[in-house]
Amino acid sequence: MCAGDRPMKRLVDRAEALRTVTELLSITGESGHESAVAQFVRDELARLGLSPKRITTDRANEQIPFEAETGNLIAELPGRGSLSSSRPRLFCAHMDTVSLAVGARAVRRGRSIVARDETALGADDRAGVAVLLAAARSLLRGRPDHAPVVLLFTVCEEAGLWGARFAPAALVRRCAMGFSYDGGDPAELDVAAPSSDKYSIEIEGLASHAGAHPERGVSAALVFAEAVSRLRRGGWLGKIVKGRESGTANIGTVSGGLATNIVMPSLRAGGEARSYSERFLDRIGAEFERQFVRAAASVRNASGRHARVKFRRERIYSAFELGPDSPPVRAAVRAAKSLGLRPRLVRQFGGLDANWLNAKGLPTVTLGSGAHSPHQVGERLDIGEYLLACEMAVRLATDDRADA
Repeated sequence: MCAGDRPMKRLVDRAEALRTVTELLSITGESGHESAVAQFVRDELARLGLSPKRITTDRANEQIPFEAETGNLIAELPGRGSLSSSRPRLFCAHMDTVSLAVGARAVRRGRSIVARDETALGADDRAGVAVLLAAARSLLRGRPDHAPVVLLFTVCEEAGLWGARFAPAALVRRCAMGFSYDGGDPAELDVAAPSSDKYSIEIEGLASHAGAHPERGVSAALVFAEAVSRLRRGGWLGKIVKGRESGTANIGTVSGGLATNIVMPSLRAGGEARSYSERFLDRIGAEFERQFVRAAASVRNASGRHARVKFRRERIYSAFELGPDSPPVRAAVRAAKSLGLRPRLVRQFGGLDANWLNAKGLPTVTLGSGAHSPHQVGERLDIGEYLLACEMAVRLATDDRADA
């Protein structure tokens, strides 16, 4: 018998919860194009009786450095009964999917929901959005005693956690604790995530005819190859371990060149690095810059001219780590155990909305919504885990020990 089959007092309308997630999975909304998803959420909350005055949209989209249709959607549910005077508890999920999920058609196969065609499903993170709506349905219709609840539906998470980055700090700080729903097993509680830097590399060489006068050119491609080779030999690409310090680094995009018969005059590349140690992350960035500058100086043409490089790095998000005694972790452990689960505290190595919520001063744990194999064909939503995630959210809102 799996955990989802164990007898328990159900707080969630399972049929409605499944309807909601199925409908959400059918809506196209990759990063920057979440307006249709936001409208669905608005309509659902209004249907449940939440006043439109309690549903707002922030201006995060005006700060995001690319075109975005809408800002974060924020819904505030007043507390009820014995918990009505508690500080609000924030529940978060991101509305966007990766572009591979565009056009997904969800179908049920056994105990899972999958994509019918060769697309990702988009359960990352439409399942999280559906969890928040299922919890709101239980609180608004069932009318149990519960703390005030803030529902934060973020945008552009997949493109770099932009919605959470620009979520209103004053709103976040009003809350006592946060619970962010993303992919994975609801028994796995993500209590830590690393810092990350983004790299932008511009190499300027010198064009010349590759057949008639290759010696006059300064190849940006050769500079790039030399720098990458040095980084690889030094152990600064992929998984990086230097003594007690560790991290990762990757170059993920490369573009350049004019034609096959022209020595490449310029090249652009993008990369990233991650580590739990910001000091080590700085060391990785410094080594990347050093090797690209050295490579640019070493590649010269016949007259001695060499390439130039511009290296930029930006801290995209900062690490956080919550201990087992942190209030949201204790509350999540209690909620998981109440459903017969065996909670596990996990140190994640991907970026999470929780990185920014913790940076804004709100201790936030990330919970699984049942989505597996995200960002790829074959992504699936485990129905039993999804329904458990919905039940957990209601228990977290109604837990009278969370503020103790």
